[in-house]
Amino acid sequence: MPVTAVPILSGREGIIAANEESWWTLTADQAPVKKPLPRPEGVEGAPLLISAADDDTLIVVWSQRPALTVTLVDLPSNTITLTAPMNARITAQDVPIHAADAETLTLGEAFIDYSAAPRAVALPSRMTPVAVSGSTVYGTESNEAVLVDASATTPSSEPFTTLTTGVSESPLAALTTTVYVISEKVDETLVYASTATEGDAP
Repeated sequence: MPVTAVPILSGREGIIAANEESWWTLTADQAPVKKPLPRPEGVEGAPLLISAADDDTLIVVWSQRPALTVTLVDLPSNTITLTAPMNARITAQDVPIHAADAETLTLGEAFIDYSAAPRAVALPSRMTPVAVSGSTVYGTESNEAVLVDASATTPSSEPFTTLTTGVSESPLAALTTTVYVISEKVDETLVYASTATEGDAP
C-alpha cells in the first residue's frame, strides 16, 4: 500500500486506494498504478471524504465553507462526471447506503444518482436515511418514519404511514443472510426478517 493511501474498494481490477492527491490500482502481481485524483475547479484543500459508488466510480466530497462539493470520478477515464455543490451534512465517517434496484445511494444527507445521467441533491436536513429504493429514500425524522422523493429538484419529506402513500413502495433490504420487508396491517406496520435458511416462514 502506498504511503498515506487508504483503501477505498476491492473491485474486479484490484484494490483501489487513494489519498488527497492521487489514487492507485493495486494488484497482487503488478506494481501499483498511480493516477492523479481529479479536482473540480475552484476547490482547495484535501477532500473531506473519498468513498465508492461502484467498481468504476469514486465519490469525493470536498468541504468548501459554507457548502460541500460532491464529485463523481469515473475511474476508467479518470474524469469528473458530476460536480454538485450543496448544503448537506456529510462527515468523514459516513458510508453509502445503496439501492438494490438502481444506481442510487445516500451518503450522509446527500442523495446521489451515479447512473449515465448523474445527479446529486441534498436531503432534508433533519432526516436520517435508512434505505433507498430507486429515487425514494426511507428514513426517520424526529423519531417518525418518513420518505423522500429524491427525484424532485428540492426534495422534501412526507410521513410514511401507509404503503399507498405517494411514490412509496414496500421497502426491501437484502443483506448477506437476511431480507427485510415492511408490511402494513390495519393498525400497525410490521417489519419481517427472512433468513437464508430452508423454509418459507419469515
